[in-house]
Amino acid sequence: MSGCSRSRAAADDILLYAFEQALEPDVPRYKEYHASLVEHAKQVCRSRPRCSDCVLKRAVPCSQALLAEA
Repeated sequence: MSGCSRSRAAADDILLYAFEQALEPDVPRYKEYHASLVEHAKQVCRSRPRCSDCVLKRAVPCSQALLAEA
């Protein structure tokens, strides 16, 4: 697993924890959140990531490195 992949996995855990703390336990809402996150990732997290367009870039540690490479 690359450093960026580990960073993304850590960011996923952080985002999940934040949403679980912010939202009431509600399975349909969690499913909606998950679907929205997947759709966002399809548009932004590609083989050539569009980190500058990402609304979550501050929560994804490797996005800064990817932005610097662009």
